[in-house]
Amino acid sequence: MLTDPNLHKSVFLFAVVLFTAITAWTDTRWRRIPNKITLPMWIAGWLYQGLFFKLAGLLDGLYGFGIGFGLFFVLWMVGSAGGGDVKLMGALSVWLGPGLTLKVLLCSLIFVVLTTLLRSYWRLVMMESPSASAQRPKDRGDLGLERLG
Repeated sequence: MLTDPNLHKSVFLFAVVLFTAITAWTDTRWRRIPNKITLPMWIAGWLYQGLFFKLAGLLDGLYGFGIGFGLFFVLWMVGSAGGGDVKLMGALSVWLGPGLTLKVLLCSLIFVVLTTLLRSYWRLVMMESPSASAQRPKDRGDLGLERLG
């Protein structure tokens, strides 16, 4: 049963996509990623690695976990990531192993940099547009309250 060459790919894809979708939804909706979601995925990752890839898979999961969880733990310690992010990457990186974990981190970094640049550019454009400057308060004391009365 576990020798089917496509079974491990199907299990991997199903688990990772489902986990990512659920955690994205809970994080967006409630701004948290509960342990009752991350812990079972973390355990399932070890089972996946052990059942399909034996000792080599367990080592792969360990190296991936060390990279994903370790890096996000440091980011959490310095205040740049939340605890849910640490748990998310800890669970996900067991499934991904070191190579895919590094690729996910690189893609995430590129995404964050690009969205930050786009948001900064958008704010700059909005600050310089005539309609935006007309709606902006003249100074900190003018909140536009005189228009209400």
